Amino acid sequence: MNRSKAAVRALVLAAALVLPLGLAMPASAATSRDGCTVDPVRPIHNGTFTAGGEKWIDYDVEVDCSAGRTIELEMQRWEADSGLNGADDLIGTSSTTRTFNTTSGWTWTITGVLPDNDGGIDQWSEMYQRVRFRVTSNGVQGSWTAWESSGIRDIHV
Repeated sequence: MNRSKAAVRALVLAAALVLPLGLAMPASAATSRDGCTVDPVRPIHNGTFTAGGEKWIDYDVEVDCSAGRTIELEMQRWEADSGLNGADDLIGTSSTTRTFNTTSGWTWTITGVLPDNDGGIDQWSEMYQRVRFRVTSNGVQGSWTAWESSGIRDIHV
């Protein structure tokens, strides 16, 4: 086999090994609609603990809106699962509404206790959030966006 064929084979093999990893990684991208942009941020341990030693987790959503907009947000907080059943666990839901009189940014933060849904089998909780929103402008309410997911963060229980 000549060198060019060997090089092509090596590239094809490398792509076959790397491509599935790239596809499996959770993606997060901001969603823009009707003068507002919303970006769910990967959850993070905020450095504090409950009296019982459990970790507090922050779920941040970064919001930018043009003046004269009212945004309604819905958030779902999840713990990701894989394995045989692969069913993710819904941890909680929240909603809020905010009116922007001037063009500005804002971070909506919900703080909750880190769950241990795996009962000692797994010492990590894989946390993420999903958000959707709709905007009202000049008395006209837009439709809900599709759910947008943050990236997943593994947090030791």
